[in-house]
Amino acid sequence: MKIIVVLSMLMLAIGTANAAGGSGEIKHFYISANSDVLIGLVNPQAGCGTADWQFQFSMDSPVAKEWVSMILMARASGTTININYLETVLSTGRCEVSAIWF
Repeated sequence: MKIIVVLSMLMLAIGTANAAGGSGEIKHFYISANSDVLIGLVNPQAGCGTADWQFQFSMDSPVAKEWVSMILMARASGTTININYLETVLSTGRCEVSAIWF
């Protein structure tokens, strides 16, 4: 039983080792013609993009439509949203989204 607990904790640690997180109210939201989704928070996340656009993901992502729904709901209600992102910055300077939740 102890081995299962240890292995579970190890798997959780490995899964989150390359992710960072931020949270805040959605200030900007944009979907480009090439299917890139850009997100800007009221309080920008240090090290991610510009003051207006900190995060990015593609509509080609399997969960993109769900994320867009959550972003629109958060924007409309002024609710704080949480964003996990990969620590490697994209060539655009923005951080790539890996999860979104409330």
